[in-house]
Amino acid sequence: MGWGLRIIAILFAMLTLGVGAWPISLLAIIWVGLSFRRSKRSSGRAPGPAREILPEPGRPWARYCAGSLFFMVAIVASKSGGVFSPIVMAGFGGLVLFWPRIRNGMTASRVTPVKDSVLLRSTFLPFHWHVLVEVKFEPGNQVRAVSALNGRVFIFAGRTVSVFHTVSAFAFGYRSAERRILAKLRRESRRLASRGGYLAPLDGSEASRKLAAGFKRVRIQTDDTETVSTLPFDALVLQVERGRVVSQGAFDLSEGNQGKPCLPLPGQKTKRQPLLWELAELIEEKHGWSGPSEMCTLLATLDATRSDPVGDRLRIVEGDPSQGISVAVPGGAKACLTRPQIRALTAIYT
Repeated sequence: MGWGLRIIAILFAMLTLGVGAWPISLLAIIWVGLSFRRSKRSSGRAPGPAREILPEPGRPWARYCAGSLFFMVAIVASKSGGVFSPIVMAGFGGLVLFWPRIRNGMTASRVTPVKDSVLLRSTFLPFHWHVLVEVKFEPGNQVRAVSALNGRVFIFAGRTVSVFHTVSAFAFGYRSAERRILAKLRRESRRLASRGGYLAPLDGSEASRKLAAGFKRVRIQTDDTETVSTLPFDALVLQVERGRVVSQGAFDLSEGNQGKPCLPLPGQKTKRQPLLWELAELIEEKHGWSGPSEMCTLLATLDATRSDPVGDRLRIVEGDPSQGISVAVPGGAKACLTRPQIRALTAIYT
């Protein structure tokens, strides 16, 4: 707990004591006292750069003030004889104050696939929609393409490294959400194509299986780019803004223990905000990227023929609709896709 929150807690205790709610004042004072003990315990540092404890970034004063204001209104409402309003106001206050913990929790990150669509719907916020997109690369252009990504980026380790990222939108219905997200992907696909990167949205059910691998957070206590790139992790989740990694999170995947699908958040802010380009170069050096695939060739052809009619660009070869449809482009590249994926690709690459 920082000094800003301590001061607010003391003022809150004084206010509640003034209206006669001394048990709440006592709890606030005890909380402030315990915060000094926690700070004293965590002041030591373990040796080694990977165990370095970084200084915490500046406190979000607006959130603390807003949360405290809700609690004050709840107390006033309670003294005025309110029944439900104190509970509602106190609930809003707790939600505002503890929103980072709620947001970083796996429960708040859970998603549900939308049938016959590439969309994932947030379970916690029903009007928040996502699409999980795999980034395919031309040989030699991996770092250049990855460094152009923004938003939430997923890097999955394995024999080779694969890169995914999410595009999200708020909307009341899935049709509106799909239209907004595909418009975003269309703009992003043009920008990435010039760098040798192509977007392949996953079917909602396939994305759900990918995200149900049981994410278990690994503690990262350093901003050192080289150390982070060599940590033993199965997945690295990055929040990227204008080419800089503003927060990060490393996860182990327990594939034998499948859980509910969720979009894990990075959860840990970076003080130095390293460049994504630096991290991508180190990952390429230490782990390597996935090699070229027929899917990448198919996407490159779709990008090069944006102005052509869809019927001239894609043709169905064979396949069981329940298992996927094999499609091909004039150059001969083939891929097995679902109908939602085909609809999404024809909307993105136009």
